[in-house]
Amino acid sequence: MSARCFISSVLFFLILLAYGCGERDDLAIPVDLMQPLALGPKVVFIDKSLYKAYLLDVTKKEIEPKVTAADLPPRPLLVQKRNQVDELLILCAGQQDTEGKEEKPAALAVLKSDGGVRKYEIERGFNSLIQSQDGRYVFLSVQGQTEDDPTATNTIVLPQNVMFIDLEKKPSDESARFSLLLGNSISNVPTGVSFSPEMSVAGKSRRLALIQSTDIVWLVDLSTPDSPPIFIQPNVGQQFSFEQALFDEKKKRLFLRGSNTDTINILDFAEDTDASSATDMLPLPVLRDPRLVAQGPSDMALYTVGDRTYLLVVSNGSNVATIIDTDSSTVATVALPVVANRILMFSSTAASESEAPSAQALLYNHGGQYNVVTFIDLANIDLEGTERLKAESVESVYFDTYFDQLSVVPNGNIVVLINTNGKQVSLLDLAERNVFPIKTPSQMKVIADSRVNKLWFEPRTNDQNNDRLVYLDLETFSSEDVRLDSQIEHALLVGTEAEAQIAIVHPSSIGYVTVLDAKSPSRKSAVSVEGFFISHVLDRGEP
Repeated sequence: MSARCFISSVLFFLILLAYGCGERDDLAIPVDLMQPLALGPKVVFIDKSLYKAYLLDVTKKEIEPKVTAADLPPRPLLVQKRNQVDELLILCAGQQDTEGKEEKPAALAVLKSDGGVRKYEIERGFNSLIQSQDGRYVFLSVQGQTEDDPTATNTIVLPQNVMFIDLEKKPSDESARFSLLLGNSISNVPTGVSFSPEMSVAGKSRRLALIQSTDIVWLVDLSTPDSPPIFIQPNVGQQFSFEQALFDEKKKRLFLRGSNTDTINILDFAEDTDASSATDMLPLPVLRDPRLVAQGPSDMALYTVGDRTYLLVVSNGSNVATIIDTDSSTVATVALPVVANRILMFSSTAASESEAPSAQALLYNHGGQYNVVTFIDLANIDLEGTERLKAESVESVYFDTYFDQLSVVPNGNIVVLINTNGKQVSLLDLAERNVFPIKTPSQMKVIADSRVNKLWFEPRTNDQNNDRLVYLDLETFSSEDVRLDSQIEHALLVGTEAEAQIAIVHPSSIGYVTVLDAKSPSRKSAVSVEGFFISHVLDRGEP
């Protein structure tokens, strides 16, 4: 492993130098960092006390112990990688006008990999951020608040107040963000949001958002922010506790699932007639007769076979899955060996190039203690005149130990099943349905890396051997480890598929990172850099 960029004696001298010149607050080394994230070729550290983002470029052969600093709005609260876009979203609480401090608004900061920041000013009090799947829209809300919450202000913050931001628009564009006040009842407090794909409704292409609350859902047309939201009460006189929404853009249909009801609510928009009937106003959807499913529905998924659309539902209260033909009242059930509360949809490999992949579902229990998953072949199911599915359409796979978490290797056919209380991870091949058990040295975080077809196992910081990065090659099924010079705090995937790297962040108040070649990781070729926060302090000659 290459030598560190700063040896201990030099570091000590630089620390003395840094704190011996200038104002201490201006030259302070970051001490209150959020969990680092990867952004393109950079590792990003966000300092909550100095309101800065530090970007370290780790993709060069000789890594310079130098960071690029980007100014953020005051009091960063949370950070997320933007979906589908190489940017970070940083929600900042802002700063009230107090003695010695200037008033600064709350904002959503969008950080690019070159250090550029654009800032969308927002209202104070928001502490929750949810993105659309494509990363275009952001939903801000208030989810609980305590006296020591950094979002607390001297003004009243209403939990019914929410905001949307369109990140494809510039911050200077007034239409980039808009606020909503969801009624005047405590039952209107939002608990989440679901975003639709692009849908043609009433002759206009629209993006819709469905805001969740206890017994009411609010339908918002993001394409026409000026139009008022539509509120829907699926179960009149009953608590619905809305949890999930699915959108069928082809048939202009919405499916709503709640935790306190055993019915799935279906809402239809009026069909388009002709271009002359197009309107900006979102029409009120029609609530169809709800469909009864097994007790305690916990997850649902849409799929198509030919020109027909089906809804698959699993439940917490029964070892039965339900399939609904959304165009008719036909309902079929599937008996499962144990309770399944989650659905993973995937496509089987086509038998020949002329055949299209068929729809498949993997049903499993998240958070439970079960050692079985169930596959359902959805492509060959005909619900007409049947109440139960044929046995040949259902197959169960058993494991040697129970699991309570499942994750999918991106762009792959491998599912990782994790026993978080033990030391075992099992791999499941979705195509062949083979199980490959792995004994791990400790309870580890599993990081799937589709760029190099590897699984990285990040150890806990209090493990005895937490200076070793263990990995499994999914092509050869060989397992290796790389010993590092310090403990592993975080492992981050950086770079591109062509130049894939993994950056290891070590516990350090002055900055310490080791970078490995993700394709051929080894101690010999590893590069370490230390002291980059000090280099930033010494480089600061401007206010």
